[in-house]
Amino acid sequence: MKTITLKILSIFFISLNVVVAHRQSLHQYITREAFKLLCKSYPALATSEMAQYIGTNETSSATELSWGAGKIVSGVWIEDEYDIVYHYGISNVPVFNQWLAEAYYSLFPGGRREAFTSINHFWNADGGPNSTVDLHDYADGIYWSFSCENAMQKMYKYLNGDFDNRWLYAQGRIWVECGSFLYYYGSDMRMANLFELYNRVRTIYAVQYLGDDAQWHNAGGCPELNYGISFIYEQLGRMCHLLQDQSVPAHVHCNSHACTHGMYCDYYEDQAQNYHMWTADEIFSSGKIFIYPYNNWGGPLYYLMYLMNQTTDHYASGLTNGDNNYDTNCPLLSEIFSTLDLPITTDQINYQNCSAMHDKLFPLVIRATAGLLYWFAKEAGLIDEILVPYDYPSIDQAVASATPGKTIMVMPGTYYVTDNLSIPSEVILRVSPGSTVNFGSNVKLTISGGGTLTANGATFQGNGSAGSWNSIWSSANSSGSIEGCTIKDAQCGVYASTNANVTVSNCTITNNSLYGFSILSNSTVSISSCTISNNGTGVNISSSPVTIEGNTFLNNSSYSVNANNVSSNLYWHDNTFQGNGAMILNNASPWLYNNLITESSGVYITSGMPQFAYEPDNLRGYNVITCAGSPLVKADNYSTVYMGYDYDGGYNSIYGSDLPDMMAVNNSGVYADNNYWGGEAPAIYADETSWILARTPLSSDPNPPTCGFQKSLAVLAKGSSEVSSDISDKYWQAISEGHKGNYSTAKDLLKTIINGVYNNKYSPLALLALYDFKLRQNNSNKQDNSVITEWTNTVNSLYNSQGNSLRPFAVRLLAREAAVSNDTTKMLSYNKELVENYPNTNNELTALYDLIIYYTQIENNLTLANQYFTRMKETYPEEDLTKFAEKYLRNLGIEAEEKKHTEEIVTKEEMSFSISNYPNPFNPTTKIKYTIPNSEKVLIKVYDVLGREVKVLLNEYKDAGTYEIEFNATYLTSGLYFYKIIAGNKTETRKMMLVR
Repeated sequence: MKTITLKILSIFFISLNVVVAHRQSLHQYITREAFKLLCKSYPALATSEMAQYIGTNETSSATELSWGAGKIVSGVWIEDEYDIVYHYGISNVPVFNQWLAEAYYSLFPGGRREAFTSINHFWNADGGPNSTVDLHDYADGIYWSFSCENAMQKMYKYLNGDFDNRWLYAQGRIWVECGSFLYYYGSDMRMANLFELYNRVRTIYAVQYLGDDAQWHNAGGCPELNYGISFIYEQLGRMCHLLQDQSVPAHVHCNSHACTHGMYCDYYEDQAQNYHMWTADEIFSSGKIFIYPYNNWGGPLYYLMYLMNQTTDHYASGLTNGDNNYDTNCPLLSEIFSTLDLPITTDQINYQNCSAMHDKLFPLVIRATAGLLYWFAKEAGLIDEILVPYDYPSIDQAVASATPGKTIMVMPGTYYVTDNLSIPSEVILRVSPGSTVNFGSNVKLTISGGGTLTANGATFQGNGSAGSWNSIWSSANSSGSIEGCTIKDAQCGVYASTNANVTVSNCTITNNSLYGFSILSNSTVSISSCTISNNGTGVNISSSPVTIEGNTFLNNSSYSVNANNVSSNLYWHDNTFQGNGAMILNNASPWLYNNLITESSGVYITSGMPQFAYEPDNLRGYNVITCAGSPLVKADNYSTVYMGYDYDGGYNSIYGSDLPDMMAVNNSGVYADNNYWGGEAPAIYADETSWILARTPLSSDPNPPTCGFQKSLAVLAKGSSEVSSDISDKYWQAISEGHKGNYSTAKDLLKTIINGVYNNKYSPLALLALYDFKLRQNNSNKQDNSVITEWTNTVNSLYNSQGNSLRPFAVRLLAREAAVSNDTTKMLSYNKELVENYPNTNNELTALYDLIIYYTQIENNLTLANQYFTRMKETYPEEDLTKFAEKYLRNLGIEAEEKKHTEEIVTKEEMSFSISNYPNPFNPTTKIKYTIPNSEKVLIKVYDVLGREVKVLLNEYKDAGTYEIEFNATYLTSGLYFYKIIAGNKTETRKMMLVR
């Protein structure tokens, strides 16, 4: 038996180890990348049956010779090893046109199998699907030639199954199914249609078998077997190989290239692995997807083979010139031909030209192979989607027909949506690269709850005018992934509301009238590597976890970021902000690092605790905040800002403002040690209720310069310059202990201030510090929860103490906590209480702002929002928050209502009394303009920040009318001053800033 076995093997399987490994591995690479590319359009395929059989680099099987490892990539590999259709190189050889001795085959490495296995991988498509392959060459000076079947014919054989599959085994087997002992080494199995076999409609059966006598015997149809799934996928791999060979000019020109004994060597096929190895990611990022094979032109297989073959036929091989003779009706082919170049003639074959050719053919063959895999997945039922425009001509019609579980694929092209469009629950709308969706006037694309939008490399646009269409609207519990897209001309580019989940990356968001993004109500949104430009507001956030990373914000007219009620576990980093309106952080406490904020309106923090720092790098921030006509950083209305304390943190660059570079007002504090201030002393200002620590300024800039100038002002005010007192000493000792992590000690010191005699500055600051340390302890790994417990007890006690001066501050902090945690009921209750019970205070001011934001963004109750704004405008006309609210509402088309009086008689005094100054800020003079409705005595005085009288400008009787008086501050230092007018029973106080 052993002798017979060796005889059989010597006849059929000569030199089994001789392969052209790098060429076959290149085929495997193309196949793997093709599957990755297809998964870009159909992510579900990544976990499908096909994913189980795609393989990596599998080749052969330990038991099967003519079959590999049961993977698509092993089929790709073994197609060059065994011809199971025509049996060339196994027991069959082509009919030569010359008489050749058997010894001639030894000229080919590996003998017959190596010489003839792949002779039907050629195709002259100009001659049609059944054209003959005519191969010829000289071997050691001996001319030979023969004709054989082409690759297209073999592709059809694999599909239709009209061939006897030659199955060879490494060792003999026994057929027990046939009722008698039968030992065999190979068999010819009668095949059937590929998908009939896949669906188990048909079986395969033996036509003949190779016995241990080395002879073929009639098998009588036994055994009859199901064709295993692994064999079907491997056969698909063989088909992929045939398609991929159409990307080699020698194969489409039918140039034999054995490259031995003086026979032709193909330059490109030998060099291909040295050129750029294109990836699915690169192809997809360039806006290309798989080639869609169903075009009503020649059938899917013929279309893919012809498209690839004729594209390659444009190029020359080393033996044959290229040509441009092709069927112009073939979809996509004319578009491809318009991009093709050298080499067209044989004398143009060189490394550079072939590299350029490779950069056209290689991505295309990956796309074509992905199209072949798509064809199989579609026919096998692995993909069940609606294609636009093939199944339905418009996106509207496709969406209307979609049932739950369906995917709508929008293929490359231009589409028009003229009515509001809603993606239903459990339906996926996938927009392919190269798609342009044009929206009609005020049209909205809504992703309903449970629905999904996926877009890559697409454009969503209106008619070119900002605000001409509505938005991409992600409603409650919807999801979206938008990559490499352009969204423009809308009122809001991307709107996410109530637990929506959206990822946006590498996109251009531009020319949207209100917002690039508006993200509300606990929606989780990631924005990365986008260009956000020329919108009203770049990113608008309310009570949502939003990540902002690596973006560029340019020329957004209202705000770059308007963030409201944002927690402290968010990271915004590596962004560039240039030429924008202000960044507003209202009750927003993100971590900001490695950002550039320049030529903008600075960063305004109200009721917030942001950290300009990066935890893993010793809390250093490396932010650059420069070049503005307003304070670069302003902390207002009960804010604490961290930019460096003691030895930790800092390394931010803050310089180049026409005003103080940093301000802290209204019970706010800024830690700003270890920063660069333009080379001189920090230009900072803190009012009598606030502080700034700006110690140990850096002498050199740790970040690249961004301004054409570097400016410095004298220190205007800071906490360390004040007169020491017992309460201030306790406060600063508590701050020091807290930053060392000694929260319990800090808590005890702060508690003595909170429970002691009320101090206008330190009592509110102590409560804020206790809240700050509570948040820090909550985010730390320490087991000591003493500050958290003390905070809870303290804030509850203050809330229940109606007469306590600290109570409104406690209510304000409770409102902040409720807003961040999305407890809108409590947030509204606390803020309305501040409005009703604490009028004419900064706590009311901030509450009014929060209520305006809530009623416009969440409830869409513009009437109620306007009522709160009217109160805000009348009571706090000069405050920053009022100006921000006015700008915000004006963008929404809302103007403050004039107060309507029910009385018929309104006094002239109520309508006309006013005072203002211009310019403000000023240096060194400003004009104060005032109007009095009645003739009476007028007193105008100027005060410094400590309430000390600086100058009496006017103290005399004036007739009714409008007047101006100049204030010259040449003899005064830079800083904040107040001017006060008393006329009759009317009094008004305003702020003005002197800047040297």
